[in-house]
Amino acid sequence: MVLDDCSDPPVNVAEVQALSPGLPIAVIRHPSNLGYIAGRNRLVESAKSDSVLLLDDDTRLTCAESVWTAVTMLRSNRAHAAIAFAQLDNEEKPWPDAMQPAPVHHPCWTPTFIGFAHLLRRSTFLELGGYREILHYYGEEKEYCLRLLDAGHKVVFLPRCGIVHHPDPGGRDQIRYYRYYTRNDCLNALLNFPWPLAAGLVATRLARYHETLWRHLRLRDARGRLWVLQQLKDAWPIVAKTRRAVGWRTILLWQRLKRDHPPSPTSADNTSGSPPESA
Repeated sequence: MVLDDCSDPPVNVAEVQALSPGLPIAVIRHPSNLGYIAGRNRLVESAKSDSVLLLDDDTRLTCAESVWTAVTMLRSNRAHAAIAFAQLDNEEKPWPDAMQPAPVHHPCWTPTFIGFAHLLRRSTFLELGGYREILHYYGEEKEYCLRLLDAGHKVVFLPRCGIVHHPDPGGRDQIRYYRYYTRNDCLNALLNFPWPLAAGLVATRLARYHETLWRHLRLRDARGRLWVLQQLKDAWPIVAKTRRAVGWRTILLWQRLKRDHPPSPTSADNTSGSPPESA
């Protein structure tokens, strides 16, 4: 399935199908620009399999074995709800450890995956309501995985299962990115954190907005904090209606997974890499 988020010109279905003769291809087109988060929801909703691999348009598969290993791991335990892949550069070499879902080289539990490429259990995704479309851009993986963890599910990182991630060398708008990064961190807190923690995180993010932007990116954004505040105000009716705080135990578990990277009990390295019988 290919998502066309109101591109101009539209995706040519015949041209896409000609690239892979005999492979059934469906194109889902948004009549207006809804963003990739809403697009991922539409793709999962439209899928037939309970194992759904989501790939951004700047990714490239290097071999089938990584995918089948991930599918086998997902199906090996009902508690597994998502599989995180390692990021490879265009020469198929791993990105630095700090830019991976976890800085370790063994299969492990991890608090979240990186959205460039991830494998989801469709039934769990739909049961939990999918990605929050109010976020629109950035941070949806972390917010979803927090709810996933609270519901008793697990995310597994397979460092030996890599997928090439080759972002556009033109880069992205850093100011826009940082505004959404801050806004969505605040929305995640308001939607999911117990009140004392939520209020503290929002206050801290807003207070340190300009300092953090300058320290990490050497950029200034005079109206950025006001933009974030207005966005939070506009989103409040939806936040108030859909907010459901996770338990303190979930918060502590999230922190432990970030710190310790515990090995997953079933090593994906023992799988054959062959397609499961039901695939």
